[in-house]
Amino acid sequence: MSPVPSRLHAWVELVRPPNLFTAPGDALAGFFLAAGLTGHVDLSRAIFPALAALFIYVGGLIGNDVADTEEDSRDRPGRPIPSGRVSRRAAFGAAVGWAVLGLLIVLPVGLPAFGLACLTQLSVMIYNGWLKRYAVPGAIAMGACRGFSFLMGVAAAQPQLLGAPPILAAAGGIVLYIAGVTWIADRETVAERIGPRRWIPFLSLTMLVPLVPVLTHKLSLPFLVLGILAIGWSFCQAWRIRGIPSRPVLGSAIGSLIRGLLLIQAAFCSLAGWPGLAVAVGLLLAWPLSAAIAKRFAAT
Repeated sequence: MSPVPSRLHAWVELVRPPNLFTAPGDALAGFFLAAGLTGHVDLSRAIFPALAALFIYVGGLIGNDVADTEEDSRDRPGRPIPSGRVSRRAAFGAAVGWAVLGLLIVLPVGLPAFGLACLTQLSVMIYNGWLKRYAVPGAIAMGACRGFSFLMGVAAAQPQLLGAPPILAAAGGIVLYIAGVTWIADRETVAERIGPRRWIPFLSLTMLVPLVPVLTHKLSLPFLVLGILAIGWSFCQAWRIRGIPSRPVLGSAIGSLIRGLLLIQAAFCSLAGWPGLAVAVGLLLAWPLSAAIAKRFAAT
């Protein structure tokens, strides 16, 4: 293989491409949930928080490998930085560049959205630089990254709704879901029993899906169908990693749980009626693409 494709492959490997499809969906889910609550949808504003979420996520993934260089040298020597395919300095510069771009691109939709983009980026930095060393605080920080991204979408659509109960419940559910996934992934390089924490993503959705229609006073068939599918999917992944799962099985389950975010995001988007339903379909179409790419690139 020539050096250029090999180098490009290493950079793509750094950003864990199977997961990238879920990054814009956090902001889109918040945007369309807020739009659905007010009945006003301005699609021209949706692209800015979606791109900001994606760029901040890409920067965070690269920064994660920068922070993990020592651990990866020991446990994952084939990763791009310890293998020498990407220099640590270049990766650090790329992480900063993507983060700055993510913050700047959300400015056109107002200061509330920019402020939440800053909180998203701050959560990423705190996780990568400090809290990832601690299982539970690190998991909560990672969940906060997704929760703030969701709220950034809300701020871009209807900032006055940021304190509304349905919005806070939805953001809290996403935080708990991702915190659970992150806690499961904390010891993915060690063969050990996962224990009861493997049920956290399932339980978070089991609480969230019935709660949202109650708080929004909207009974949406697409939301219920997608929500039930998400609950079932998370149950299946928890069941897969019972006992002491092998590293390949655990890694696959973690990737599947992250991909399950697409179902949750699509469910929230569907609450905005036709424009949101179209976006929900787009998120669902990303599922097979993510699954196909996961066969070549690791999701964790």
